[in-house]
Amino acid sequence: MKKIVTLFAAVSALALSACGPDNAGACTAYIEKVNATYEECDVESTIEDSFCDSYADLDADCTEYFDCLGNAYTCEDDGTVSVDTSGCDGCA
Repeated sequence: MKKIVTLFAAVSALALSACGPDNAGACTAYIEKVNATYEECDVESTIEDSFCDSYADLDADCTEYFDCLGNAYTCEDDGTVSVDTSGCDGCA
């Protein structure tokens, strides 16, 4: 019985970690959106893929934050990229 309880605890811990926030995926999607905006304006992006490394194992859910950041970049008619993150709450 003790082995079954131990196995159940291990499986439960794995399931919970798999259901945690996908900060790395959300950050990667953010970088892809930003890079697409810069490409649309024919401007070189300065955001490095390594930017997401510090968020991969963070316990806090940063997915909405990264979604907001990705939507904050706009290619303007004059070919410049504007950024308005005023509506993006931070991630802690």
